[in-house]
Amino acid sequence: MVIAALVAAAGLGIQAVSSIKSNALADDQLSQSEKQQREKERSQIALINFWGEAGRWPVDDLLVVVNRSLDPAHIWIYLDFNGHPDSGYYSLGVLPPCKRLEMDFPQKGAAPWPIRKLLVVDSTGRAWVRTPGGRLNESTAPTTVPETVTEMRPSRGLIPTLVDLDQCASSSG
Repeated sequence: MVIAALVAAAGLGIQAVSSIKSNALADDQLSQSEKQQREKERSQIALINFWGEAGRWPVDDLLVVVNRSLDPAHIWIYLDFNGHPDSGYYSLGVLPPCKRLEMDFPQKGAAPWPIRKLLVVDSTGRAWVRTPGGRLNESTAPTTVPETVTEMRPSRGLIPTLVDLDQCASSSG
């Protein structure tokens, strides 16, 4: 009888260890699944970036936005003119897949680069904000046109040029 009790206790101990390991495995699988879902959600936006390059002498800078994904994306830039009423989102339209947008951006004297962020609506309708340093966050803003959008027009002297990219990656990973 003592042996039967010991065997039963050992069986319960083994079952408890097995349950703990099963729960740990399930937690690991859930964590991995959530990570894969986050990566999938960011698959297109991870391939879209922007930066400034030295432009034409003497006071122009070049805005560069690249879309290395195989999906188009609607692009806005946020321009901050030190609180001036012209500050806000400006639509650059839909950036086709595998394209580099280049746009001369005239600077006024020693004024700082006014581009503060890039707003991208990806092919799933998610809105993302990327800062000049590359930081990326999902936007809490609606995925429709922001309220403060002003279309970039040739009358502003800001005419984008599209250039084909040599390399492009799939965003449907």
